[in-house]
Amino acid sequence: MFGDYNPGGKLPYTIYPASFATDSDFLDMSMSNGVGRTYRFYKRSPLWPFGFGLSYSNFSLALRAATPLPNNCTSYAVAVSNTGPLDGDEVVQAYFAPGSNVRLSNAAPLPLRQLFDFQRIHVRVGETVAVSFAVCDETTALVDGRGDIVSAPGTYDVTFTNGAGQSISATIGKTAPERVVEPFPGSSAA
Repeated sequence: MFGDYNPGGKLPYTIYPASFATDSDFLDMSMSNGVGRTYRFYKRSPLWPFGFGLSYSNFSLALRAATPLPNNCTSYAVAVSNTGPLDGDEVVQAYFAPGSNVRLSNAAPLPLRQLFDFQRIHVRVGETVAVSFAVCDETTALVDGRGDIVSAPGTYDVTFTNGAGQSISATIGKTAPERVVEPFPGSSAA
């Protein structure tokens, strides 16, 4: 309360405007119909989005490097700098968003964005700390119409953000044919 300690936290849910209650059909269990539900499918501007959080300090993000790894993976190094007046924790969140050219053979709604990783770090005033995120074909897997988790070809935007206005993005392309990463329990793909 007095600013002697700098807590770090992010919202684990979306806070919707009051109109969400009247704009949504709660008898329809689809997450993507209408205005959509959860941060993955909500099509309007929330009051506060999933992952939002403030700090008593200021942090900046920069993409340091993208290093190819085996098995169609890339490691992204993100530099987090504390440019504010207090030491503090920061949470770097990693999301992906499928591009308009991503198609699933068993059609299903595609998320607007999806969290795939996050890291909490402590950064002292004037310090820069690097965190890394591995992005593989399985990282950007999607759920198809049968419930199977599949890796599909196409372009994907990968975004690293602190949930408070700082974000950096990269685009990756997947050319391998669609494949089931994890079949839905009891499906014929098992």
